[in-house]
Amino acid sequence: MKKIVLLFLFAAFFSNAQQSYYNDVNLTLSGTALRDELATKITNTHTKTLSYTNAREALKIVDLVPGQGDYVYLLYGFSNNTCPTSTSDDNDHKTRDKADFGGGATCEWNREHTYAKSLGNPNLGTSGPGADAHHLRASDVQRNSSRGSLKFIDGTGNSGSTNGGWYPGDEWKGDVARMMMYMYLRYGSRCVPSNVAIGSTNSVDSNMIDLLLDWNAEDQVSIYEDNRNTYLGNASNTYGQGNRNPFIDNPNLATQIWGGTVAEDRWNTTPDTENPAAPTNLVASNITNTTVDLNWTASTDNIAVTGYNIYVDGSSYDTSATNSATLTGLIKNTGYAITVYAQDAAGNTSTVSNTENITTDNFIDTEAPSAITDLASSNIASTSVDLSWSTSTDNVAVSSYQVFQGGSPIGSSATNSYNVTGLTPETSYDFTVFAKDTAGNTSAVSNTVNITTLEASVIVGMYFQGFEGTDNDTWNYILTTPICSNSNDIWDVVSNVGSISAANTDTYFFGVQDLDGNCGSSTGETISFESVDLSNYSDITLSFSINIVGYDVSNGDTISYEIFYDGVSQGEVTITDSSPYSTTDWEEISVSVPDNVVLLRMDINVVQNGGSDYAGIDDVKLKGTSTLLNEEFEESLFDIYPNPTKNNKVTIALKNNSTVNSIRFYNIVGQLIIDKPQPIVTNNTIEVENIPRGIYIVKIENNTSQSVKRLIVQ
Repeated sequence: MKKIVLLFLFAAFFSNAQQSYYNDVNLTLSGTALRDELATKITNTHTKTLSYTNAREALKIVDLVPGQGDYVYLLYGFSNNTCPTSTSDDNDHKTRDKADFGGGATCEWNREHTYAKSLGNPNLGTSGPGADAHHLRASDVQRNSSRGSLKFIDGTGNSGSTNGGWYPGDEWKGDVARMMMYMYLRYGSRCVPSNVAIGSTNSVDSNMIDLLLDWNAEDQVSIYEDNRNTYLGNASNTYGQGNRNPFIDNPNLATQIWGGTVAEDRWNTTPDTENPAAPTNLVASNITNTTVDLNWTASTDNIAVTGYNIYVDGSSYDTSATNSATLTGLIKNTGYAITVYAQDAAGNTSTVSNTENITTDNFIDTEAPSAITDLASSNIASTSVDLSWSTSTDNVAVSSYQVFQGGSPIGSSATNSYNVTGLTPETSYDFTVFAKDTAGNTSAVSNTVNITTLEASVIVGMYFQGFEGTDNDTWNYILTTPICSNSNDIWDVVSNVGSISAANTDTYFFGVQDLDGNCGSSTGETISFESVDLSNYSDITLSFSINIVGYDVSNGDTISYEIFYDGVSQGEVTITDSSPYSTTDWEEISVSVPDNVVLLRMDINVVQNGGSDYAGIDDVKLKGTSTLLNEEFEESLFDIYPNPTKNNKVTIALKNNSTVNSIRFYNIVGQLIIDKPQPIVTNNTIEVENIPRGIYIVKIENNTSQSVKRLIVQ
C-alpha cells in the first residue's frame, strides 16, 4: 500500500533486520524448495484459529489507521472523504470509524475475503481459511459487494471492475499480492493464485500468476501492513494467530521463489554482485508484418536468472521470464536489430547477446475476420449485463471486438466477453459485436441480442396490508372486536368515513368512528398485525398511513401504536398529542427496524368516544433489502432457460456435472414459492413447471456451494 514517503522510510528503517521468527528457516533455499520451507513454517506456527466473529474483532485492531484513533483502513478505498461529513461517495472512502461495522447501510464496513470464498477449492466458508485474518480486510460494504468474487486483474488508477475482473487499485495491489501469496503457502491447493488472479502463468510454479509478482514489487510494504503482521504473528495477543506473512516481512522472498519483477529486499541480505552469463544463439523466426518470435540459449547465474530484457535498435522493448518471446507492435517492411540481456534477482545484468537483424514482412491483409454468430447475454441486472461469444477466426489474428449498443459503439474487448454498465433500469437494449483484425479489417455484424434490464433496486415490499382484499395484502391482522358498520358507528374496512372520502391508495382503508356506540366500548379497540419473520432482510422500514379528523383528545380519544421486536415491546407511541387533533389529509408514519430483529409484530390502539371525530388507517407495510441477493455465491453451478419464459416452465442446465441437493424459487418479497429437495436430474438438466407469473430468485445448493439467478415468468 502506497503511503507518504516519510512513513515508508520510517518503516523501512525499522524493518530491515530479519525477524527472529525465521531463525529456524533455511533461507538459503530458492524456488519451490523455499516456498515449501516457508509454507511449513507459517502452518506450524498458526497455533490459534480465529472464529469468524473473532476475525471481525481482530480487524478493529489490525486495520486501524496509524495515528488516527478509531478509524480503520478500507481495502480498495481511495477517497480521503469520511462519514458522516460525506455520505454520497461513501463506497469510495479509504477510512471509516471502526464502530460502523454492519451489513449494508450507508457508511458501514464489513469483512472482505480478499481470497474470495467461492474461488477456493473447495469454498473457504467462514472458518479456517475463511476466517484467517491475514487475508480478511475491512472494506466498505458496497465496494465489497461490487468486487464480489471477481478475480484480480491488471489495471491502473483506483479500484474497480475491468475486463471481467477486479483491479484493487494502485495503492492496494501490493497488499493484495502479498495476501494471495500467504494464502497459497498456508492452504496450498485450496487457495492457488491461478484461481484468484488473471494473468500469465509463472514459469517456476504453474499455480503462481506473474501479475502478483509485479504488484508485489511495484507497491511496497507500508507501516500499516507491518503493524498487522506484528499483531497477528503474536499468539499472546487476544486475536493473534501466531504466524506471520513472510512476504510482508521481506517481499524479495517472492522473487527468490518465483522470479519475475525484482521486489524490495527488506532484510538487506549480502548483495549478489555477480552478473549472469550473456544469452547466446539468439534466433528470430515466424516473421510477420508486425511480429517476430525469438529464441535463445538460456543464461546461467550463481544464484538464478530471473528474466531477460529484450532491446530493439538499442532501446528496451520487452521482457521475458523464459528464453523465448514474441515481439508485437512492429512496423511492416522495416528492419530491426534485436539483442537480449539476462538479469538476476539482485538486478545484475549480463553482457549483450549476439545481434539478430530482421526485416518485417510487407504482407497486405485484406481478409476480414469471421462474423460472430452466437452473441449471448447473461447476468442481467438493473444497470448492467454481461455479453459473451465464441472467438472469431482470421487469416492473421483477431485483435479486438467492437461492441455496439443500438447501433452505436460503446467499447471494445480483447477477449470474447464484455461487461456493459451504465444502463437504465427496466429498459430494452439491442447489442451487436464486430471482430477486428490487426490490419483493421472488420467482420460482418454478429447476431443481435435483445435484453431488458431489471428493476432499479433490490428493495422489496416484504409484507403489506392495504385492506383491498387482494393477494397483495400479505400482512395478516386480527381485531379485538369483530368488524362493525352501523350508521355512524364504524370499525371496518370502508371506502369513506366522515369527510375522508378516499383511501390513501386504491379504494379501501380501515375506518374508525364512534367506537363507544354499537361497535365496542369506551376502553378502545386494537388492530394486531401478526408476527412476521425478518431473517432474510436488512435495512427494514415499517410504515403506515393515517388520516385523523378532529380527534377529541381532551375527551379521552387517542390513537397510538406499539411495535414488538422479538416479543419485546418498544413502547407505546401516541399519535394524537393535542386536542382537537387532525392530520393534513393522509400522513405516513415510518420507523426504521434494526437488522438484528428476527420477529416483528405491531398493534394499533384506538379509543374513540363520539361520532363527530373519525380516522382512517391504510397501507401498512414492511420494506427492506433481501439478503438472498447479497450472499456470496458460486457463479457457475447452472444456467436457466428460457429467461424470460412465457409458458410457466423452465429448464435448469447444470454445469460441470454439478450435484444438486435442492432448488428453491423465492418471489421478490423473499417468500419461498417452490421447494424441490433432491430434484430428478436427467442428462444434467432439471425441468420445473407450473411456475406462477412473477420475478423470482432461483437458488440451487449442493454439499459445498450455492448459486442464484434471477428468473422472469411472463
